[in-house]
Amino acid sequence: MALKKMIFRIPICLLLEGFRFYNFLVIFACRGFWCCLKIEKKLTSGPMKVERLPQFRAVEFLKRNLRSTTRVSLELFKIMVPIIFLVHLLKYFDLVRFLVVPLRPVMAMLDLPPEAGVVWAMTMANNIYAGLIAFSSLGISQLTVAQATTLGLLMLVCHNLFIEVMVAKKCGLNIAFQVLFRLGSAIVMAFVVMSSYKFLGLFQGPAKIVLPVQTESLNPFQTVGKEVQNLASIYLIIFVLMVIMEGLERLGFMRFITKTLQVVLKPLELQRQILPSTAIGLSLGLTYGAGLILQSIQSQSIDRRSIFLSVSLMGICHALIEDTILVLAFGGEIIGLLLLRLILGYLFVLALAKIHSAFGRKRGSAVLEPQVAK
Repeated sequence: MALKKMIFRIPICLLLEGFRFYNFLVIFACRGFWCCLKIEKKLTSGPMKVERLPQFRAVEFLKRNLRSTTRVSLELFKIMVPIIFLVHLLKYFDLVRFLVVPLRPVMAMLDLPPEAGVVWAMTMANNIYAGLIAFSSLGISQLTVAQATTLGLLMLVCHNLFIEVMVAKKCGLNIAFQVLFRLGSAIVMAFVVMSSYKFLGLFQGPAKIVLPVQTESLNPFQTVGKEVQNLASIYLIIFVLMVIMEGLERLGFMRFITKTLQVVLKPLELQRQILPSTAIGLSLGLTYGAGLILQSIQSQSIDRRSIFLSVSLMGICHALIEDTILVLAFGGEIIGLLLLRLILGYLFVLALAKIHSAFGRKRGSAVLEPQVAK
C-alpha cells in the first residue's frame, strides 16, 4: 500500500517541484507573449497601421510552439537519456577523474573545475543540450559568473563538432583545419575573456545557475526524479526559446540582424553573393548558412576564399541569438557570450583573411564553378 502511494505521489511531486523551480521561465514566456500581443495590436491599428503584418492568433501560436517544442524535445531526449546513464555510470564507478585527464590542463589554464572538461567533451561530441544535462548531472554548482561565461564560450564556439565539420567538408574545406581552428578559437576566446575579467575584477561573484544541480547523494528513486526534472527544465527552456525566436521573427528583428551583419562583414571582402548566406548562418546556424552556400555553388561561381572565410566565421560564431540564450542557463553574462564572442571571432577571421591574402593568393584565386546536374 505504501509503495502504491509513493508511486502515485512521485509524478505529482515532480510536477509541483518543476513548476515551482522554473516558474520564472513560465512568467518570462507569458510576459514576452503579452508584449508581442500589445506590439502586434499597436502595429495593426491606429495611425501606424501595418497592412502586411500577418494576423496573430494566440491559441494557434501556443499550439504551434508546443508541437514544435515536443517534436524537438523528443529528438533531443533520444540523445540525452543515454548521456544521463553514461554520466551516472562514470560517477558510480569513479571514472570521471580519468575522463577529465586529457582536458585537465586546459581547464586549469581557464580557471575551471576539472569536471567542466566532461561538459565540454559531451558538448563537442553532441550538442549544447547534452552539455546542459552533463553539467546538471555532475553537480557543478560553485562557479563564478566569469567561470560560467568562460565555460559557455567553450561550448558556443565548439559544439556538435563532428556533424558541423562534415558540413564544412561539403563546402570543400579541409576537416583537420576546421577542427583545429574551432578548438583553438574556443580556447583562445575563453582565455582572453577569463583573463580580462580577472585582471579587471569583473564578474567574480557566484553565478545564478538556472538548471537544477545535483550536489547531494541521492538514492536511485531520487536520482530518477531529479533527472526527470532536468529533462522537464530542458523542455521548458526549449519552449521559451521558440516563443522568443518566433516573436523576434514576427517583429522583424531577425531581418534587421541579418541586414546589419551584411554591413559588418564588408571588411572581409567576401564575394557579394555569399554575404546573405553568411549573415543567415551567423544569426540562425551553421547548417542553414552552409546549406545556402552549397545552393549558391550549384548555381553560380563562388571563389574559394569567400567560402573558406564565410564557413570559418560561421563555425565559431553561429546561431548568435538562440545558442546564447540557451547557454545563459549556466549563469554567464551576455557581454562575453555574445558581444565579445562576435568581436573576437570577427578578428580571428579577419586575421585569417590577411594570412590567406599574403600566402595563399594563388591558390585562393580558384573559383568553384557551378555544378552541372548529371
